[in-house]
Amino acid sequence: MSWITIDDEVAAIEYLLTSDVHGAVNLTAPNPCRNAEFAKTLASVLGRPSVVPVPEFAPKLLLGAERAEALLFGGQHVLPTVLTRDGYAFRHAELEPALRAVLGRGTTPSSA
Repeated sequence: MSWITIDDEVAAIEYLLTSDVHGAVNLTAPNPCRNAEFAKTLASVLGRPSVVPVPEFAPKLLLGAERAEALLFGGQHVLPTVLTRDGYAFRHAELEPALRAVLGRGTTPSSA
């Protein structure tokens, strides 16, 4: 799952407005993660239990196997290759510090 903080998205757009980059640019953090990892990290940052995952058969039964796979279980590994190659330095490249910054939860679990 691709993600990016609003701070990095705005800063990257400002960076691109003054750079020599041409063409498509992926605005996403350089470290995508799986949805389960995102949920677990978010729960940790919030100091709450992680939600029990939905069994894969349930959405497939409700939506049909093909539609569920396309909408819920498929993914893309998107990286900001052009942006990083051009020298943009991310403020929040890692998920946990990014979530802590966005949610105002400090830098470590003990400071939350």
